Amino acid sequence: MASDNFVNWKAVGIAGVLAIEPQVYLLDEPAMELDPAGAAALYRLLPELSSRATVLVATTDLDRAVEIAGRILLLRDGRCIADGVPDDVLTTDEVVSARSSTTVASIARQAGLAAPYPLSVAGVLRRIAP
Repeated sequence: MASDNFVNWKAVGIAGVLAIEPQVYLLDEPAMELDPAGAAALYRLLPELSSRATVLVATTDLDRAVEIAGRILLLRDGRCIADGVPDDVLTTDEVVSARSSTTVASIARQAGLAAPYPLSVAGVLRRIAP
């Protein structure tokens, strides 16, 4: 975990960018080095931000990304291999077996569920409930 000083500077940097209200936000691993509460607060801010600007987030944290993303571009070796809504892009056997999806999708695959795999616990419950 990063020092408190680094996290404070990161918050100041984010606040500074928000203050100038750009039309496009490019965020590269924005929650990296934040504690869980800080990361959750940041990801809660993104939907509101996207209502007034274009927001592009590069992240490996797909568990959080699927909660807010309207569109996912999945990259492998610098190339876009899939583009679409999370339920279309991240639920295939190819993507989940390559460990390029959510933790829940990986667990669902290991538990023997068939593709398309659920991306969240709520998705699992919908799938297995009578």
